Amino acid sequence: MAPKKAAGKSAAAAKRRQSTDTLDGLEGDAENKVKKKVRTDKEQVVGDLLSRWWFSKPYIDEDWPPQEESFYLKEMDKQNYRLVTCQEWEWVPETDEKGRRKVYALSQFRGCYRTSSGDLVDLRPKDTCPCYNNFMKKPLADLCHMLISAYEQQLKILKIESKYNEEQLIKNLTSAMTKARHTLIRA
Repeated sequence: MAPKKAAGKSAAAAKRRQSTDTLDGLEGDAENKVKKKVRTDKEQVVGDLLSRWWFSKPYIDEDWPPQEESFYLKEMDKQNYRLVTCQEWEWVPETDEKGRRKVYALSQFRGCYRTSSGDLVDLRPKDTCPCYNNFMKKPLADLCHMLISAYEQQLKILKIESKYNEEQLIKNLTSAMTKARHTLIRA
């Protein structure tokens, strides 16, 4: 019985391939193509900015996430956590006398911590984080300025620090920056 099922599956797969192959020559082919998602100017600018926000002037000036350890210690207190170093992790109890759970810092992600159960505790400020929802709240003109500053900073760093020939990338970034400037003019 198993061979019949396998044969049935391969016959069905062949039929699907044949039906899609024959669609290529039909007049209604344009209706069957997958359409690219249409984005508004704002959505496009936000998408471009999300892939290079760390080059953007506001985030360079404000140094996001905050570097001050005191900011995170206050947030830990609010959420009933306490910071424990990796060296002492095994030797301290799960909770202290105040009922605060222990967490250790993820050194590569400032403001992010792990609990003993492996849960991520993200104490970075949510209202200023570079995310889609926060960017969509901003006016298009501000977003364009942020994106243009990000392109300028990225180009500056590429020209100074790259040891490779980045001509095509520089052309693409310059073109994208021009497009962002045109969007700013329309905004």
